[in-house]
Amino acid sequence: MVSDLQWNIIPHLIGCYEFDHPVGHPPLWMTQPYQILMLTLSGRGVLHIREPARRCRVDPESADLYYLHARLVRYVEVPGPEPLHLIAFAFDIEFENGPNFFDYYTLPAVFPDADRLAVSREIREINRIKTGDTPRERFERQRRMFAIAGRLLGLAEFRSDVQLPGGAPRCTPAVRYLNAHFAEPLDIGRLAGLCAVSRPHFFRLFRQELGVTAQEFQCRKRLQEAQKLLLTTELPVAEVARRTGWNDPFHFSRLFTRLTGRSPSAFRADCRLNGPV
Repeated sequence: MVSDLQWNIIPHLIGCYEFDHPVGHPPLWMTQPYQILMLTLSGRGVLHIREPARRCRVDPESADLYYLHARLVRYVEVPGPEPLHLIAFAFDIEFENGPNFFDYYTLPAVFPDADRLAVSREIREINRIKTGDTPRERFERQRRMFAIAGRLLGLAEFRSDVQLPGGAPRCTPAVRYLNAHFAEPLDIGRLAGLCAVSRPHFFRLFRQELGVTAQEFQCRKRLQEAQKLLLTTELPVAEVARRTGWNDPFHFSRLFTRLTGRSPSAFRADCRLNGPV
């Protein structure tokens, strides 16, 4: 039972965006490194998914909530006569010791009615108070995020092609440190010390438990935080780079473009024009 404590689940609200997807907008294949729940408020459209190729009707009467998993390549077509009015709810769920929940579990694209209605209600409420900064509003956003996560956990199914690491994870202290200090230079000696292992052993152990190196884990965390800042603030790209640990904004832009397929400026502009769907 001691090892069970290492697998605490932590939901993260990345952003909640209400917008109009315009009629006749040119097809633009998009993806993102986090999860999205797409809630349709009015209008009609078609969700195009690249692999496996399929199309899904999007409308508030019969198909108003879709789950779009991370790295899903898709675009939304709006044939008219009116824009598609949406809320894009961006989130993720992680284990406390580092792995992403969705590396091991999957969700259906469409939820059963009871779950769909409950999740939709929570998304609407979070959207209503998303800009509030009082202690009560911040707590309410967190509480409702946990309510959504509870519904999603009930729907999740374990992936047949993976398995959870055996035994108690030993790299949890290093993961906690990296999550809290992701913008600082990587200090392998300190991380190894937190896990009470030698540096060579730490390299092997971290990759074994997390599936990536400590440097790759830090880069992924920095990228996630950079995307949040690009979507939720007006900070210049150079300042976003600095706050997330990259002192060279040109290196940050090249890396961001290579990993996401769009420059930081294009990512911000596209998501604000079309929403992150």
